[in-house]
Amino acid sequence: GWELNEDEVVAKIGNKYYVTLQKAFNAAVTGDKIELLKDITEVSTNTKEVSLDLGNHTITGTINNSGNLTVDNGKIQNLTPGQTPISNTGTLTIGANDDIVSPNSIILYGKTTGLMQNGQFYFYDGYIEGDTAFKGGYNGAPTGYIVNVIWDNVLNCQKAILSLTPEGAVAKVKSYTNGVETQPLQYIY
Repeated sequence: GWELNEDEVVAKIGNKYYVTLQKAFNAAVTGDKIELLKDITEVSTNTKEVSLDLGNHTITGTINNSGNLTVDNGKIQNLTPGQTPISNTGTLTIGANDDIVSPNSIILYGKTTGLMQNGQFYFYDGYIEGDTAFKGGYNGAPTGYIVNVIWDNVLNCQKAILSLTPEGAVAKVKSYTNGVETQPLQYIY
């Protein structure tokens, strides 16, 4: 056998370590959680039913998903015009469906398109930005929320966010960030 240097390792599944995200996707079996261990630049493909915990790191590149992928806790970006951070033809879930909307926990940013969406898409946390925030529809959002596309004046692009509906705002008097009660969220008409 041989050993990996810590600086070569980018991801792990349990106690097994991988030098690329693609190798982790290849090794994964249904239900596995892949943990990203550092910022990486990579194009990868997922065909499995797995979750990807970005560990507050950033992937620069693209994930092509035709499996069932849940992503949370970090950022995926692609700054190349015409490309996207995630191209989805399978089932994609952004964030956790836990009744707590964490607006910054997962960020998708693409220079041209934040998400190319041609499959099933469930949007529970975070936001998506790009000249076009995302192409395609969505299949699920937290109860009392809708996906709302607004304008980001700083990056001069679209930003898709989760916004409380008027009914959701009435039903959700208290809101939480990382489990701590905060001021009620504002909704946008």
